[in-house]
Amino acid sequence: PTIRSSSAASDVYKRQLYSIANMVKPGTLVPDELTDDVQLPGLSLFMRLPSAIPGDECYNDMLHCTHRLAELLNGKILDETRSVLTQQAMEKILEDIRLFELKAKNS
Repeated sequence: PTIRSSSAASDVYKRQLYSIANMVKPGTLVPDELTDDVQLPGLSLFMRLPSAIPGDECYNDMLHCTHRLAELLNGKILDETRSVLTQQAMEKILEDIRLFELKAKNS
């Protein structure tokens, strides 16, 4: 299945906004090695700040992709402690991103 970015910004900038990796060693994901019979215990999506676009936009786009992957793969979305990612946790992450960008802007 194809997963497309929900943000027009990724089309405009044509830059890598976030990454995806195998949750366990080696911590990479090589598309050419993925076949229908490959089973992965989990995937990690992550982004670096600053980004080519505002961090909140990048995060929301990554979150959209995460939800789409979970839907397609019949998976669950977990946080860094491997607990279900709640709406409250997503909002806290977004707040942390905004705070980071504000501090970076003022330094």
